[in-house]
Amino acid sequence: MLISGFMVIFFGISRTIYASAFFLFVRMFLSIVDGSHEETIWQNIVPAEVQGRVFGFKRSISYIAPPIGFSFVGYLSVNLGSSTVFVLLGISLVVITVIQFFNRRLIKVGELKLKVSDL
Repeated sequence: MLISGFMVIFFGISRTIYASAFFLFVRMFLSIVDGSHEETIWQNIVPAEVQGRVFGFKRSISYIAPPIGFSFVGYLSVNLGSSTVFVLLGISLVVITVIQFFNRRLIKVGELKLKVSDL
């Protein structure tokens, strides 16, 4: 995620189509890697008997979020400029990622096992 944040920043300040394509390619490639790790953690943590409900809810949230985000970013882009928005989003991604490096609960999430009674 840290490298992805920097790629978003560099995408925002790039001036050539080749540099923009490179930064976007690296960002999208890393999102696939991040997503596969996330899904593996979710499958290991959530008990098998409730995975369908949990993943269904997770999927519905992931379908709702992009239109809201696009609207928000579109509004900001009109008022601030696209490059500025990409740089700000990249900086926020880097800052949030660095903060989460020190989150003990997040570091130990791979060791967590939930029981159905916990849900």
